Amino acid sequence: MINNLDLFVNFETVKGTVRLGDDSVIETCGRGTVVILAKTSIGHVSSVYLERVLWVPSLGSCSLLSWRAIVSLGKGFSLASSGKDMYIFRENKTEVIWGKLDG
Repeated sequence: MINNLDLFVNFETVKGTVRLGDDSVIETCGRGTVVILAKTSIGHVSSVYLERVLWVPSLGSCSLLSWRAIVSLGKGFSLASSGKDMYIFRENKTEVIWGKLDG
């Protein structure tokens, strides 16, 4: 889920709602494909296409990534962490995305 419509490379207007982890419900206004530049822990950068991303204008200054949605793709992705570092790997153990907890 993202709040910035400019990040979509394709988009369709679809109204709906989504329930967040705190049980609040927010309105969705569309969905589509977003391209992000993903960085690995050794500094490689590549384009990652995220499909079926929801546009949620009221989301605020953050974006949310659903691990459940990634697993439902059935592509064998795995999630690992070490300290403040988080990694997403392909089935062949190739690192796709690295992130670091800030704060």
